[in-house]
Amino acid sequence: MPAEVYAELAAAKAELGRAGGAVSFILDFDGTIAPIVSVPSQARAHPSMARVLKRIASRARLSIISGRSVGFLAEQLAFLSEEDSTGQVELYGQYGLIRADLNGRVLATANLDEGQLAMLGEVRGKWLEAPVDGILFEDKGASLAFHYRNAPEMREPLLDWIDGVLPNHGLSALAGKMVFEIAPESAPSKRTAALDILEHGAPCVFAGDDYGDLEVFQIMHEQRLAGEPRVAILVQGGFETPPELLGLSEVHVRDQDELAFVLDQLLREFSLS
Repeated sequence: MPAEVYAELAAAKAELGRAGGAVSFILDFDGTIAPIVSVPSQARAHPSMARVLKRIASRARLSIISGRSVGFLAEQLAFLSEEDSTGQVELYGQYGLIRADLNGRVLATANLDEGQLAMLGEVRGKWLEAPVDGILFEDKGASLAFHYRNAPEMREPLLDWIDGVLPNHGLSALAGKMVFEIAPESAPSKRTAALDILEHGAPCVFAGDDYGDLEVFQIMHEQRLAGEPRVAILVQGGFETPPELLGLSEVHVRDQDELAFVLDQLLREFSLS
């Protein structure tokens, strides 16, 4: 473990210790709980993260915010069900479009603009008629993801295609690690979900790794400057790590093993038990 991680962990403990009480946890899935993989459907929780997530689920509030569907999250995190005896684990799928429990039972759903969904359907149709070679297409229903990890040279052709089909309003394109995602502008973001969770006012730890997490890092940073007990952890992924996230995070880890260590240390000191 690098010495700087221990120093950052000590500062994080001091930050959370200012408020006292139990800490809640907000985690991203891809690149945070699970390593990035070439085929999105094959992503799985890292063994070290699975172990620490079980401990978190039994002792603290845990929220997972992801671009994944709640069905996928519920399936991949089913091992937490036995630990979550008090229903403290919630899944925010598709950036908060649907909030569910670990069984996939829907607790809340955001409304999307029907006209924007129709626009998304037109983009879907154009892709199916003339896809770009080498791109892995992921249809999430309320959004469309285009992965170019297996063909990085196709980034510019893909961008050209998106620029050609994206309407002037109604839809937006979000960049991620080797992926672009098109979604209705009325769709919720991780910011919306995070603000909902942070309303509870408890000290909070967030961990993320990508552009999709930027708004949550910004919220955590702003609230920390305002005096709220907040700690943001960045899982660095080499050249793919957005540089903007470095200055918005207090702890920097290289991988899931280091993240699991940091989360476990914080849990031991600030959990309910």
